[in-house]
Amino acid sequence: MTLEVFAADGRRVRSLTLGRYLPGQRQVPVTLPAGRSGLYLYRLQAHDPATGAVIANLSGKLMQLR
Repeated sequence: MTLEVFAADGRRVRSLTLGRYLPGQRQVPVTLPAGRSGLYLYRLQAHDPATGAVIANLSGKLMQLR
């Protein structure tokens, strides 16, 4: 799995490789730029371990308040 976080203007501010997880809910702490309140977008991609092909995409919004 990979997680990418983008600023509202489209710049990628964080990219994390999360490894493999069993099905279920997870929380992933993400450190965003210090002192930068605002709206961010994220994309979570799940990859097939055998081929590396993307098998699922999830995207959404998150907000950081300082």
